[in-house]
Amino acid sequence: MTIQDLQSLNVYPAFKTFTVGDAACDEIKLPSACNQVSIGCDGTKIYLAQNGYSEGDDIDTNDNAFIPASNFLIIRLGKGKNRSNSLFVQSSSGNVKVHVILEEVQ
Repeated sequence: MTIQDLQSLNVYPAFKTFTVGDAACDEIKLPSACNQVSIGCDGTKIYLAQNGYSEGDDIDTNDNAFIPASNFLIIRLGKGKNRSNSLFVQSSSGNVKVHVILEEVQ
């Protein structure tokens, strides 16, 4: 479990790749200008969550979305007070590389 702090990124689109495991979630801290996130993984289903989770929680049980292996999920973020500052990601099986694309969409 690791915090992926991407808050300092300021050129878009920004591409990041990091490893996550299946025992606990990793937090992805998002830059303030980012309003769209695409996330996916080759070969393994991953879980994505936001509401009520913290770094290190096990998110594969409920209140999550799953992203099928070799797919991306595109998420439009809210604005103002409705905007999420972070997302949480976890592998369904073993350690996997997660690919993230951060965008500032007009």
